[in-house]
Amino acid sequence: MISAMNADPHDQDKKPAIIAVLSDHASHARAVQQAVGSPSSVFSIKTGMEMAIQSHPTLAIIDAQAANSDPLQTLKHIRALLPNTRLILITSQPDPAIASRAMRSGASAYLSSDEVRPLLSDAVGKILAGERFVSENVMQGILHGMSEVNESEQNLRVESLSDREMMIFQLLGKGGAISEIARQLNINIKTVSTHCHNMRAKLGIRDNAELARISSEWMKNRAGNTPASPSMVAYGKP
Repeated sequence: MISAMNADPHDQDKKPAIIAVLSDHASHARAVQQAVGSPSSVFSIKTGMEMAIQSHPTLAIIDAQAANSDPLQTLKHIRALLPNTRLILITSQPDPAIASRAMRSGASAYLSSDEVRPLLSDAVGKILAGERFVSENVMQGILHGMSEVNESEQNLRVESLSDREMMIFQLLGKGGAISEIARQLNINIKTVSTHCHNMRAKLGIRDNAELARISSEWMKNRAGNTPASPSMVAYGKP
């Protein structure tokens, strides 16, 4: 394992930080390594987690950019395996709802793929300094979502969905059929149908068509209030 110096290289009392990139896609891993700004090692999420655990990383960067990835489930899985490691979650598209849930589930930072090159190095520095990090556009989306929850009973109900239900809810809104969602998330069709049944009960909806329509409208509303260009914002220390 290659080590990277901590956020303050002038402080000789600090131990070097060990950075792990967790990815099952070589091209994604290379892009992350190039952007991180410090030496790092790559481990497969599917087959290399035992080696990753043995390396005792200070920081792990989770690649959840693949189309068949469930970012929140992946995050929770790795959080359980690496309870003392700071985590950065990367998804394919900026998603304030996923970002907010990821931060509540133990992530120290959240970035989308478009934000990796301009912001990842800064995010790593902030996290190694003990802070938390999301981009300005994602933060604005989170804040907008919070105001929408206060204004709309329907949005309040959407926020009550579990992490898995939220993932399926969004895939429905993107036009995914039950069978496609099951295949994408590598779960049983019956399991997806059960989640849809539970979501309809929570949201007071009659059928999956209405569920998909509400999801599509909800995502368009979120996207319409998220700035297009990435810029940096950091939380204070947790």
